[in-house]
Amino acid sequence: MAVEQTAQAVIPDHEIFPLDCQWQDEEGVLRFWNASLGAWGPEIPLACFVEGEASSKFEFKGHTPRSDVSCQQEFCLFTNLWYNNGKFYFFADSKTMMPSFMATRNVEITTLQMKSPSRFIDAVKWRGVPGNTLFLDYTFYLHPGAIGHWLEILLPLFGVFRKYPTLRPPRQIVMLHLNRSHLFHWVRSMLGLTLGMEKTLPKIMLQEDRSTAYERLRAPLEHFPRNEWVCFYRVLMMRDRLTGGERSFLNQEEARLYREAAYIRYGLEPPVWRRPPKKITYLAKLENRRIINEKEILNLLAEFGEVEKITFSSSSSFEDQLKTVSETGVLVAVHTSGLANSVFLRPGSARNWAWREIDKSFKEHTLKLGDIHHFAWRAKAWNETVFLTQDDTKRFEGWSASDCTTDECVEAHTQVDVAVNLMSFRKLLEEKLPSIFAGASVDAIEASWPSAQ
Repeated sequence: MAVEQTAQAVIPDHEIFPLDCQWQDEEGVLRFWNASLGAWGPEIPLACFVEGEASSKFEFKGHTPRSDVSCQQEFCLFTNLWYNNGKFYFFADSKTMMPSFMATRNVEITTLQMKSPSRFIDAVKWRGVPGNTLFLDYTFYLHPGAIGHWLEILLPLFGVFRKYPTLRPPRQIVMLHLNRSHLFHWVRSMLGLTLGMEKTLPKIMLQEDRSTAYERLRAPLEHFPRNEWVCFYRVLMMRDRLTGGERSFLNQEEARLYREAAYIRYGLEPPVWRRPPKKITYLAKLENRRIINEKEILNLLAEFGEVEKITFSSSSSFEDQLKTVSETGVLVAVHTSGLANSVFLRPGSARNWAWREIDKSFKEHTLKLGDIHHFAWRAKAWNETVFLTQDDTKRFEGWSASDCTTDECVEAHTQVDVAVNLMSFRKLLEEKLPSIFAGASVDAIEASWPSAQ
């Protein structure tokens, strides 16, 4: 086996991985730490995989291979959920009528109606996965690096674990539509924070890697033979907003506890209400959704306070991003994944963002906190967005918000740059920033969300 030699594994402070499963991503090439050899190499350690138990040793929940499920708004809790070759199955006997159903946007649970589930498993090869399994469908699989979508999974999950503490921490996590390169520092740190784990994460079960997101949709789980059935003892499957689930914190108390937990974990002063510092942090984009007149925007912002221009990327640690937002008074950005960190702004801080034909997902998160000012300028005119490809320009230039209803159109609108109307943006800043820096409450200067029309 070819192994690339290094002196030792250098793991940064506050880094978190599954036990004995550490990896590095160097320009898209993954290398794994081999503890026995003391070196990084291309081979995935067996410790990264979930082996499960042989059928002769596994004990079913309820002493029967029959499946069961109980669903609430935020999640479904399965017992004896079965898997085979990329699909998940509900075993129902002749006394139970259960139609197949979409548990999440991308995952269908297929019902196998049979007279005797026990006789069926006697005729096939199978193994069991004991303990609690957390099942996460990364809903927006076309954007695996967009950390903002993680909030829609992890924030409601935090509330579920507080309500049902016996489910935390899970023994393993099934994570669909991603590979390990998508599980960079920010993602793993947020997982640890949500699960209440500081040193190690549960084992993570991924699908076999594929070259495209579409191919990954139905790829089988890695390490399990395709001719073998697998029974998961108990599965907590989070529901996404497209199947009736929540997309943010369940209530204000949990939102503030989550922020406080992050501050405590990284040794920051507690997030209490204060008059925000006149420090404005501007999140710059490098590839798309860049501000065309950025120089003018920075000059305008400088009239109101000290401006710091920064850029976050997948290599930016969670700790650095948390420290940045904890020190800012106003966070300014176009619609971008970096705004996921706004849930960690200190009370009294403000967030301002710009984008064309967006929903209010980030607004929902800060609204749950109840102590973050959140307002927006919206690009409405057709000439305020510039498509990055001629093809998209020909197809979608001049389309209104009501016209843009397809996934293809919405996706095209992520590949644009934005020209901010300086006059209207100045008016917004003049109306809000003096009051914010003076310590005004959120309710005192709350404004309606700008219409897309």
